[in-house]
Amino acid sequence: MFDLKQLGRLRTIALATWHARQLQAELASTAALPEEVFREAQAARAKMLRVLEYHMGDVADVAADLEYIRSGAGYQDVASDLRMLADLYEDRRVRPRIEEDARG
Repeated sequence: MFDLKQLGRLRTIALATWHARQLQAELASTAALPEEVFREAQAARAKMLRVLEYHMGDVADVAADLEYIRSGAGYQDVASDLRMLADLYEDRRVRPRIEEDARG
């Protein structure tokens, strides 16, 4: 829910968000990784997605996050996908399920 007390700051917040997005787009357009590193990152992303889907695919908010992560592509998306996946692994609901898995 939006806090109406923040309405006066909306223009500043919107401009800051736009500026951050412009910087991100500029960096993304010049991003370059060695192909081997990119392949390793994609493989890690795929494995993390499989593990989280197996353990948490039936939890609505986690499933929505996983669907969003699956929609990404490219260097910038893989980096942010890995960050989001790492955050999910650390989630208090997720971590115990993964740690208790006998398949290790």
